[in-house]
Amino acid sequence: MSQNDLQHADPSRENLDGCGEFFLPAGEVFDPRSGLGGNSGDGRNLPCRALNFTLRATPKREAPEHEEGERRDDQRRSDNSRDEYLVFSNPVHLLSMPAPLSNIRAVEPSFLPTVSEEAHFVDHLEVGARPHVVVDGPPGPGTVLALSHWPQARIPPSLSADSSTGIVARYLDAAATGPAVEIVTNNHYDEDGTLAIWLLLNRCGPDDPRRELAIAAAEAGDFRTWTDPAALQVSIALMRFAERATTPFPGVLRALSDQSGRNPAGAVISAVLPRVGSLLSDPDRYQRFWGPSWDHLQPDLGLVDGGEVRIEEDVSLDLAIVRAPRAIDSLALYRRLTGNRVVTLLAGGEAWLTYRYESWVTYASRWVAPRVDLTDLADRLQGFETGSAVWRFEGVEAITPRLAPFGSRGIVATEIDHDRLVHEFRVALRTAHCTDQR
Repeated sequence: MSQNDLQHADPSRENLDGCGEFFLPAGEVFDPRSGLGGNSGDGRNLPCRALNFTLRATPKREAPEHEEGERRDDQRRSDNSRDEYLVFSNPVHLLSMPAPLSNIRAVEPSFLPTVSEEAHFVDHLEVGARPHVVVDGPPGPGTVLALSHWPQARIPPSLSADSSTGIVARYLDAAATGPAVEIVTNNHYDEDGTLAIWLLLNRCGPDDPRRELAIAAAEAGDFRTWTDPAALQVSIALMRFAERATTPFPGVLRALSDQSGRNPAGAVISAVLPRVGSLLSDPDRYQRFWGPSWDHLQPDLGLVDGGEVRIEEDVSLDLAIVRAPRAIDSLALYRRLTGNRVVTLLAGGEAWLTYRYESWVTYASRWVAPRVDLTDLADRLQGFETGSAVWRFEGVEAITPRLAPFGSRGIVATEIDHDRLVHEFRVALRTAHCTDQR
């Protein structure tokens, strides 16, 4: 697979207003979850992330003349040719369709580069333009395969998963037979990226219990959701391994002490990777790393599970409204929510809306509402504010942006009635045009 295959140009957005033609390779289908921008005209906000339907560029060809009169408002697929095409004239109709997960065909193994048995991790600062696989990060010069849930990765739909670790598991099951690649890299350190790299290099099969624990721990780290305490404990320990005050690894300390300004992520990953297998096999052995955070979380878990935190879900807006006596750790809260847009209302007067991480990545297991720019709403709320708070939206491009009343030390109480705020949030989310162009 060539670099050109991975970095083909997106279709021009100039074609999205009328009838457009988009071309797919054999074995792949259009995924309506990735969406087109805009509003349906009946008040429903539509997903607007860039189209994410193919990994390989396919030359455009004209539809046969005899199909010209039949193709309106329909999808046509040729099963007789390696070059396939979709033609549609009603984007709103397509986007209202459920994602055809049951119809997605596995990508042909020969299309996928093979991570060789000699493959190893290389710091992204040292990769250059050499052919490589990037895991849990954006593709760059030399990338021949991105096993990543980042928006830029454009993985085949049949490999889609919520986390990059889950994507790697599906890649391993796909039994790739394409050209061999020996370099694996990533540009940052976190739980998902480290676990995904470890899983890829160790080729854990579906019968290895460490594989499912790795996927669950990656989701605990990225999305703050978990059911198995061991998954959260692994996630916490991995972050403690990479912190100056708690790491037991000299390589991590050297990387974090480097005064040159060099990104330490690669060196930290290299130092931690040899210990990941042991952590997954026996999390209890590493209790001194995850224990303090686990103990600190218990009061918040008690508030949530004991009913002192009230949760209201609005599925139509992908919205959760949380009323709590005090701030609650998201590790205790998000495991009880489905809404990606979370409004938090505290007894002390603080109130804010957060976009969860699920809407920053390419999320696979359920529909996630796209982000809308809430800057105008921040200005509107400022007009209602009688206190000293300054309402500000942190921007759709931020990892988990908030719309909140800020003071000199962070989020502060607002004088706006909380019921009024909830009404304003609902109206803005229901009527705003999608502006998320990440």
